[in-house]
Amino acid sequence: MQFPVAADLLWSVRRAAGSAERPGPAAAGGRRALMAGTDEDAMSGQPVQRRTRSVAIGSVVIGGGAPIAIQSMTTTTPDQVGASVRQIAALAAAGCHLVRLAVPSPRAARALPALRRALADEGLAVPLVADVHFNPAVALLAAPHVEKLRINPGNFAATPRAARRPLSELIAALRERGAALRIGVNHGSLPDALTARLGHGPPALVRAAIDYLLLSQELGATALVVSIKASNPALMLEANRRLVRESPPAIADIPIHLGVTEAGLGRDAVLRSYAGLAPLLLEGIGETIRISLTGDPVAEIDACRRLLDAVPVVRRPRPRSAQRAAPGPARLALALPNASPPPETPSPTETEGDAIPVEVLLPARRGDPPESPTHADAAIAAWRHWLRAAGFSRAAQAPLGHTSELPDDRWPRLSPDHDRAAVELTTCLIEGAADGLIVPIDPGPRPDARQLAAAITADLGFADALLQATRRRLSRAEFISCPGCGRLRFDLEATVRRLQRRFGQFAGVKIAVMGCVVNGPGEMADADFGYVGAGPNRVDLYVGRRAVERGLTAREAERRLAERIRTHIETTGIEQRPASGR
Repeated sequence: MQFPVAADLLWSVRRAAGSAERPGPAAAGGRRALMAGTDEDAMSGQPVQRRTRSVAIGSVVIGGGAPIAIQSMTTTTPDQVGASVRQIAALAAAGCHLVRLAVPSPRAARALPALRRALADEGLAVPLVADVHFNPAVALLAAPHVEKLRINPGNFAATPRAARRPLSELIAALRERGAALRIGVNHGSLPDALTARLGHGPPALVRAAIDYLLLSQELGATALVVSIKASNPALMLEANRRLVRESPPAIADIPIHLGVTEAGLGRDAVLRSYAGLAPLLLEGIGETIRISLTGDPVAEIDACRRLLDAVPVVRRPRPRSAQRAAPGPARLALALPNASPPPETPSPTETEGDAIPVEVLLPARRGDPPESPTHADAAIAAWRHWLRAAGFSRAAQAPLGHTSELPDDRWPRLSPDHDRAAVELTTCLIEGAADGLIVPIDPGPRPDARQLAAAITADLGFADALLQATRRRLSRAEFISCPGCGRLRFDLEATVRRLQRRFGQFAGVKIAVMGCVVNGPGEMADADFGYVGAGPNRVDLYVGRRAVERGLTAREAERRLAERIRTHIETTGIEQRPASGR
């Protein structure tokens, strides 16, 4: 049986989202914008980008059919001039188009002219974006020295009415400079008055964005960009779709910046971002993107470029019926080939693949009735022996199924191109268009045992990460962590890796590691536990949104977190993943 490539399932996803256009090639190399299209574009599979106004950010144009711009953020503040120049130079060399810096204080704002001079001395002309929270006066100080300024409706002022005067002053300063304003709404820091009325879901996120956009435009701002972000990709996805649907005509053409906040470390964080961004890009939503990763921000640029390169090559899908609105848990299956296993087996080692819960599917054979497949087969026994010897004991002992037992339109197979698979499969999984993933074993004409074992390990690990990122199956602990910025209070990357080693084996436990209080407590609403920087070498512990212990040292915080996780596991009965897992 030929299982579908994931793109075959995407048309139904688009229909369920209320979009009539089919995803297809964005442009050569993934960098040209998805243009506002014609009927011919729609028929050819070209995504039809919504029409937006053009907003100039220095030399970079966002919207209006311009290329999708890549953004990142330094882990420094402007008063750290040398370190900031080095990071900005590295980001620019990697292909970053806009660089944002946290500006947390008047001192940091007053250092912007010196930073600009130092950048000019290095021949760097990257447009700068100031990120300001809590203090409109700091935003006003920064405005004359940047190409764009981001404010957060959750902490700029208590209400839009209270924001009118400081926002008017800020917009006047930005217009004099010729700079843009981003209204950046974060799930982690919504206004209290709004959440009391609308809760913490998409309606509140969209209302916060629309209120500030309408007010900003009334006060004379035209160079506007908007973003709605959350650490939960599904929440971010629905909020941005809702923003497009519900924006009044006066602000419906404002460019959208896409991102998933607090995504975390490495591959898991990249895939979590893909789960939020890829479906929107396939629908023509998004004029600029960031993939937030904990650690060196340069890694974000490669992740963004790979996403933009993969989106255009998604194959034009065939129409299918609408899918379920609320997807349930997904499964993972390893499909055995008709070919025999390699005659040799590699030395057994503890592998990531051995720790992943997986089913095993028998191959279709000519003459096998689908309702009564032949399970007692010498080739099957040989594969089980080979898998066990190669270190895949879980797969070797897994229950056997058959390809004919699975609906072929809801079980996509993993393709060798993982970048493309990430776009296709995260979209299918997060939208509920797939019930599970199939990892096919392909030994090739001259199988090499060591290479085949490595390929199976890589594919199973990648498929498991896709299920984890889209929250369709949590087979280990989930960590979310902020990317780090100038507000960072401790060594975030080292802390996350340490906590992952200690607690990563507990399936389904969600742990948030945040560098500061700007978005930390709010973004942890989706987590069981939170570890938040509260000052130099000081940590606050949270359960959900509630702070339970404050001002702990890092060692005390980790010990108390371990105690709370143990209690949580005892009361919930969470399964511990085998120690050989990540």
